[in-house]
Amino acid sequence: MANMSADRLLMCSFEPVRRGETFDHQLPLHVTVQPPFVMDSDAAFMNGLNNLAYATRPITIAPGERALYGPDYDVPVCLIGKGRAQLQRLHAKTGELIGRFGGIAEHPFSGDNYSPHVADVGTPSGETLVFSDERLLRAIQYVALANPQTKTPHRILASYVLGGNE
Repeated sequence: MANMSADRLLMCSFEPVRRGETFDHQLPLHVTVQPPFVMDSDAAFMNGLNNLAYATRPITIAPGERALYGPDYDVPVCLIGKGRAQLQRLHAKTGELIGRFGGIAEHPFSGDNYSPHVADVGTPSGETLVFSDERLLRAIQYVALANPQTKTPHRILASYVLGGNE
């Protein structure tokens, strides 16, 4: 496998994002569909992801309980209440897709340990964005994660509308 670091992510952003868009620090408020994983062939995977997105309806989500996540359980998050089952199914389907295209999804919070949530996001101005109201997730994004060694930002590789193309 040419690219062995887990540097890809699937998310559903709350706000529209475009292919090629970059984020220097944090990604916008979103639900992670697949935590960091390895993918050898972006082009083939993106074709499969486009087909999966087309067959998946938009997902209405609403906040659930507050919790702490991360390796040290110090990241404040809001668990998904309404929409949880649909996101778990999307997680399972994208996990199968990753495997079908030669990727590796072995993150500790994937598979049976996946629990859909939204992490609080700090802004450059110092405020904290918190998931607090019902939202309709309309698209899924394929993201190349930032690389601190090369100083490359997070980059949106693709964004596919759920339930059809724009």
